[in-house]
Amino acid sequence: MEEEETKLQNSDKDEDSEEDDEEGEGEKEEKLEVEPEEQTTLQKAKFYVSLCSGVTACLSAFAFLFLIPFIIEPAIKTIMADYEAEPVTCNISRHDINLGISNCNWASCREGCTAQMIKCHQISVHYSRMFFKDYNKSHSPGPIPWDHEDIRFLINTEGCGYPPGTNCTNFVKQYGLPESPSQKSSPPKPFPCYYSKVFPTLHVVAKYNWDDNLRYLILALVVPIVLFFGSLTILGYWYCPRKSKVQPAYI
Repeated sequence: MEEEETKLQNSDKDEDSEEDDEEGEGEKEEKLEVEPEEQTTLQKAKFYVSLCSGVTACLSAFAFLFLIPFIIEPAIKTIMADYEAEPVTCNISRHDINLGISNCNWASCREGCTAQMIKCHQISVHYSRMFFKDYNKSHSPGPIPWDHEDIRFLINTEGCGYPPGTNCTNFVKQYGLPESPSQKSSPPKPFPCYYSKVFPTLHVVAKYNWDDNLRYLILALVVPIVLFFGSLTILGYWYCPRKSKVQPAYI
């Protein structure tokens, strides 16, 4: 009997010791758990500034790639063509409306520079290097001595564009031959156009402005590049380690 009582007492002690050990481990785990510190205002500002800088850098890179075929390349081609700044005198000589991809190897106006043309307007003109303002002031009615004849007439250097800047319907109404027989009887009137000094027999254009062309080119180049490198500079300031200044040792 005594032995059984001692065994029961020892088992009770073992259970109590195990409970004490579990409580001790629980207290240790509670001590080990450290409450997360709240973010400071500087850390929050760093996070949001870094996020905005990263998004701005990505968007500016995509915008630059998007602007290359739409603004930068046409603007550079326009500068290389070296158009006469003052409009000269043009008069329409031919207006063809063609159907089919094989018949539309070029068009005077096209909405969408990468889209295939099923229907196209091909306008040709005669032009004289006489300035249009001089023609209006001093030219008497009669035939004009043309410098070049049957030259392609384009809305701009590329002959294409995107709405709302390019509207081919209005372009054809303004410069093309009328479709009604009553209007065809009247001869077409001369109008201003711009010829290229580099390619005088290749084409003439209806729209040209040196200042606007240069302005668009500078904006398309400068704005995305400044935003991209500015964003990278901010990210580098926050995350790149800065070398601490080493003080010289005095002997």
